Amino acid sequence: MKEDGFGPVVVAGLGLIGGSFAKALKKRGSRVFGMVRDPAKALAVLRAGAIDAVADGAMLKECSLVLVALPPAAALEFLREHAGDFAPGSLVIDICGVKRAVCDEAWRIADGRGFRFVGGHPMAGKERSGFGNSSAELFRGASMILCFREPPPPEEFARIEGFFLSLGFDRVVTTDPATHDRIIAHTSQLAHVLSASYVRNRAAREHSGFSAGSFRDMIRVAAMDDAVWSELFIDNRDNLAAEIDELIGSLGRFRDAIRAGERGPLAALIRESAAIKREIDAADTKG
Repeated sequence: MKEDGFGPVVVAGLGLIGGSFAKALKKRGSRVFGMVRDPAKALAVLRAGAIDAVADGAMLKECSLVLVALPPAAALEFLREHAGDFAPGSLVIDICGVKRAVCDEAWRIADGRGFRFVGGHPMAGKERSGFGNSSAELFRGASMILCFREPPPPEEFARIEGFFLSLGFDRVVTTDPATHDRIIAHTSQLAHVLSASYVRNRAAREHSGFSAGSFRDMIRVAAMDDAVWSELFIDNRDNLAAEIDELIGSLGRFRDAIRAGERGPLAALIRESAAIKREIDAADTKG
């Protein structure tokens, strides 16, 4: 086991992301306690070897690190329910896809109960949800986003960073909740809305024999979990609606040029988009 001082780790919520964290933790040699409301699911995860034991509130006191892999409202409910069970000074990190809806309230709860809270979001996932699709390799090469209320001491950040790197993450990125939600509206949520919208076109059902990689790329994330993603979309509705408006504007410019048969303006739009793509690729290479 990698020595980072955290000891046993509790993972609350054992779906795709929580289950993948549990498996990655077991792979690194950690003791893992799992928490899930459904006893049958808890037993299945235990039998699969992803956790060492099913945790209860009393076991939280034995752990200095808790990962809360639940949707935003459920994550806050978990924090309120177990606020008195966390060991003094323990670190609690949520794994939600939005941060404003969680962090401010979570920091207030933490202040009142003496534990530390950090907002987290792993930039990894699959189009299929549930523990059955979880993998110890899910985070390989991904970035882990963390939102601290105040910059931690360098040695504390290094410890947390090292923990996530040991699970396969390529890097740890720090930001504030507002910036996270603004950017994630474009890089993740808009992509899901676009995929779900694209697949609704009548021709999507007629694709057989007429489609290749671009079609599959576009529809890949359309089969998302409606309960989870509708909550994320609404929690970040101001940013996401603005991104949708901007996308509609871009689509409108292409539509108008195509409808008018204006090859010059259309070619210019294509060139501009291609140039932006090259800029993004160059920045990613440097990063």
